[in-house]
Amino acid sequence: MTTVLRADGLVKEYRPRGGFFARRAPVRVVDGVDLELRAGEAVAIVGESGAGKTTVSRMLALLEKPTHGRISLGDKDVTTIGARGLREFRRQVQIVFQNPYESLDPRHTVRVAAGEPLDINRIGSRAERAERTREVLRIVGLTPVERYLDRYPHELSGGQRQRVAIARALAVGPSVLIADEPVSMLDASIRSSILNLLSDLQSTLHLAIVFVTHDLATARFMSERLMVMYRGEVVETGPTEDVLAAPDHPYTRLLLSAAGNRLADHGKETL
Repeated sequence: MTTVLRADGLVKEYRPRGGFFARRAPVRVVDGVDLELRAGEAVAIVGESGAGKTTVSRMLALLEKPTHGRISLGDKDVTTIGARGLREFRRQVQIVFQNPYESLDPRHTVRVAAGEPLDINRIGSRAERAERTREVLRIVGLTPVERYLDRYPHELSGGQRQRVAIARALAVGPSVLIADEPVSMLDASIRSSILNLLSDLQSTLHLAIVFVTHDLATARFMSERLMVMYRGEVVETGPTEDVLAAPDHPYTRLLLSAAGNRLADHGKETL
C-alpha cells in the first residue's frame, strides 16, 4: 500500500519560560518517533497521560512544529511548508480533537461549523458547498439533516457534537484523519457508536487513520498496527494482534494487564 503520511525522528522540546526557569535545559516530551501510515490503514498510538502521544498527533497535523525530525505527505516534505502549502496540507490531513465541547464554536450553527472548511478553502460554488455540508452530515449519521442544520452546539449531545466535528473534518475530503482520544470525553453508552462510525468511514472512504488513545481495547478495535509510547518514546510497535498476543516491552505488558477483562470483552468482533 502507498504511504500517505510519514514521520521520521520526531523530537519535541519545550523550553521553560520566564525568570529562573528560563535558564534550565529544554524539556524533551517526544524523542525520536517514527511513523508510517499507509492508504486506508489505521494505526493506533497508545500510552498513558503524559506519554507524548497527543504531542505526536499535533505534530503530524502540523499544529506544532517538531524541534527535530521530518514529516512527509506522500513523497513531499511538509515539515516547514508555508501558508499556501499548509492550506493544501489541510485538505489532505484533518484532525478530530478529544473534547467536542471545546472544538466547536458555540456561536456557530451546525451548518456553519460543518461547512466552514469548504468556505475557507473556496471549494465549489455556494450551492455545491451547501450540498456537500448536507452530505457529510448524512455520512456521520446526523439525519434527517434538516433537524440539525440550524442547531447550536449547546443544543446537541456530546455524541452529536463529536459527529459534527467528524463531519467538519470530512468536508474537504481528506485522505488522512487524526483522531486524538475522540471518545474519552463521551458517555460510555455512546462511545461504541462513534468508534463504529470511524471504523465504517475508514472502510467506505478508504481513510487512513491515526487513532490516539490510552485504552488498549479501543486501540484493538480501531487499528491494524499499534505503537506503544512511554515517556516520549515508542517502546513497541507492530501488528495490533501480534503486539497484544505477545508483548515484548514491560510497559506494554503493564498496559495489557491493566486492560484485563475489558480487552477480552471488547475485541474487534464485539465492540
